[in-house]
Amino acid sequence: MTARGSADRCQVHLASSLHGTGGGVEELATIYPGIAEDVNMHVVPANHVGPAGPWTGCGRSSVWAPRRSSDGGRHADSGARRGRRRVSFVRLMLGTM
Repeated sequence: MTARGSADRCQVHLASSLHGTGGGVEELATIYPGIAEDVNMHVVPANHVGPAGPWTGCGRSSVWAPRRSSDGGRHADSGARRGRRRVSFVRLMLGTM
């Protein structure tokens, strides 16, 4: 699906995900930057935090840019806390890819 989006000149891939505690943070930090690099587009995984049936989501929703772009790598990471917290906004200049 991401290759098709890249071929269609999409600039962002939005990914709903459920990565759990006990390895989920490492999975997120490996899988999504790899996708960003492979298809040359920004990747935004929205990961659940807290209990979800038998799973406990590890949070860490983030924004990744392809490393070959001038601003490559992780742009933002929501962390793993639940409840009220300060909201951060990330502005991406997608037209510069």
